[in-house]
Amino acid sequence: MSRSNNHHNNLMELIRVGQAGITHPFGDERSVLQAFPSGISAKEADPFLMCDYFSMPPSSDNPFANNNKNHDEDFFPVDWHPHRGFDIASYLKSGVGRHGDSLGNRETFETPGMQWMSTGSGVYHAEGGGRQPPNTSLTGFQIWINVPSNRKMDDPRYGTVPPKDLPTITVRCGKTSAMTSSSSTNNNNVDANSQSVIVKARVLAGSAHGVQGPFETVQPVQMVDWEFYTHSPAEENETEQQACTPDETTTRSSEEEEEEEVFSFDIAPGLDTAMLYVYEGELDLITSSDDDNDDATQKNRTRLRTQSIAVWNASDANRRRLQLAVRLGASASAETKSAGALLFAGKKLNQPIAWHGPIVMTTQAEIQQTMREIRNGQFPPKRVPWDYTKIANKPLEEEF
Repeated sequence: MSRSNNHHNNLMELIRVGQAGITHPFGDERSVLQAFPSGISAKEADPFLMCDYFSMPPSSDNPFANNNKNHDEDFFPVDWHPHRGFDIASYLKSGVGRHGDSLGNRETFETPGMQWMSTGSGVYHAEGGGRQPPNTSLTGFQIWINVPSNRKMDDPRYGTVPPKDLPTITVRCGKTSAMTSSSSTNNNNVDANSQSVIVKARVLAGSAHGVQGPFETVQPVQMVDWEFYTHSPAEENETEQQACTPDETTTRSSEEEEEEEVFSFDIAPGLDTAMLYVYEGELDLITSSDDDNDDATQKNRTRLRTQSIAVWNASDANRRRLQLAVRLGASASAETKSAGALLFAGKKLNQPIAWHGPIVMTTQAEIQQTMREIRNGQFPPKRVPWDYTKIANKPLEEEF
């Protein structure tokens, strides 16, 4: 069994653990679980503004899917609405996503995939699930990130990220293998009679695990979706391996009756906000060690249960590491998911926030100006010259 070489004084200081709350963002019966600002304040989460998590079971009357409107291409479960002054991502883990906006974009994307916008000076857009495959849940996140006051009126930008373009990394027992989400990675370089933990990491934004995420945010951030699996290596057939770097290490602790593995990751330099949202399962957060012994069994733990949000002090340039312990349990099938967690790390803006529904500015005067533009039909300032709410009005590419 390998032992970690990570010294405990590299660990970031845990500030507190919050709990996601239930919110109704549309003012109707539709609800989501909100990590922040419901569980963690906007000041603590800076530059992150909001993270909503939704998981809708397969149903013909799914309120987030386009299953009941005769497949009307102009119908969106979340109807047309304005945005200004921040970056936004809709990251779907299952189901089918749809998007339309005032820049003339109309997209349907498979999952796991993502649609993102830097809303800048303003967009109108509509969204929601598309025609969902049978027996498929619609599960995902909507994430808002603030931008500096001097960038809030930039021209808007947009991107769609299908599964093949969403970089996925597999990390296990000191080995890591980079792949796209359509690839498969296995490992036979371990004891065939033992269990292990595999961490599948989807890099959404910023640089992590040696790859760059596709979400082009204005403010520097790291956003990674980690899925933790207990794994039976005897059923695998590895074709590609790469050595792990120090900030992507998994190590096994065999000292306790219940075996576990410890996953370590270093937050990028210059980022002073760090949060972890456990949206599924449970993880043990290693917070400190009683002495200089690096054995994982000697470390103090905080249990992160489902819908917990951990907040660290990431201001110390010499303490960048987080460590998570994953229990193997009595037995595991070939691949059993034990937990899912989203990392949010970013550079604080430390600027005032004026927030009015889907508009996020720096002053109330800017909010009032935006509302006047909306009422006067001057919003958004950059848009296509045709009625973007009707797909039949979209010109052919050669005409537009």
